[in-house]
Amino acid sequence: MKLLLNLLLLVVLSGLTAAAVVSHQAADVSGIASAKDSTPVDVVDVLEQAAIKRSAPLEVSEADLNQYLAATLKGAQNGALADVTRLERALVDLEPGRARIVLCWHTSGVRTTTTLDLTCSRKGGDHRTEITGGAAGRLILMRGFLEPLLPSYRALATACEVEIKALLNMTRIEIAKDKLLLDPRY
Repeated sequence: MKLLLNLLLLVVLSGLTAAAVVSHQAADVSGIASAKDSTPVDVVDVLEQAAIKRSAPLEVSEADLNQYLAATLKGAQNGALADVTRLERALVDLEPGRARIVLCWHTSGVRTTTTLDLTCSRKGGDHRTEITGGAAGRLILMRGFLEPLLPSYRALATACEVEIKALLNMTRIEIAKDKLLLDPRY
């Protein structure tokens, strides 16, 4: 019985060690269209103009979103880890029906990432955003285990409040491969 208990304890500790190693490996972000060297598109202005005119559907590319975030978003770490951790960048990866928000961090010279998967649907007259999953590094997490990551994403949502409000003024929001399809028409 004692041998069985020790084997079970060994398996559990091995699993926890493997999870810790995988969660500290940075996720692959090479497939995400990132910032170009050209002048960033003012996404808020484009969305506000489309909401005012309400004349035609609008397409915002993943590259434009990431370029805009790189130009406008400046992050700062608070608390005890402020000296060793800094936010490198925030990226948006658009896949059919889902948006993946990736935060890239530098912690003591090591790059780490956190990921949050979102879907957007329309119920009645309101847009609803739902968290469907996420990851810490390469370790995929279920929704319940994402709670420690949420304060960073809430701070990101607060920093992008103007952009989010402009986006939610659209009548129809569809997430397609590498682009947002927006329709401001009624």
